[in-house]
Amino acid sequence: MKEEKEGQHMKAVSVLDAKEWARETFGEVELGDPRRGDRVVQVAAAMAENPAASLPTQMGDRSTLQAAHRLFINEAISFEQLQDPHWQQTQFRKPESASRCYWCKTRPISTTLTGSQAKVSLPI
Repeated sequence: MKEEKEGQHMKAVSVLDAKEWARETFGEVELGDPRRGDRVVQVAAAMAENPAASLPTQMGDRSTLQAAHRLFINEAISFEQLQDPHWQQTQFRKPESASRCYWCKTRPISTTLTGSQAKVSLPI
């Protein structure tokens, strides 16, 4: 539980830890194999625990980093499959007092990993 100041009153705000958030957000994702869903939860939790860090730092060790890369490049998993649960949870958590919700549509990107270099392509 975290408290935030609101004027002169304290307002209690519930905050999930990274693992709880990842389980709640991605725990029910359908990716064809339950192990993929487990991996998504693990990767999301690691990323949420240290969002400003590089992916190698977030994953902690080489084998976990390689597993994350395999997840990201798996052609059986789409961007939408991974983002849909997050978007749904974001909409669910939207404050009731919010009168408008603005969504930003992102452009799809493609990445190519070669050795230790990555090439990112953005469509125009």
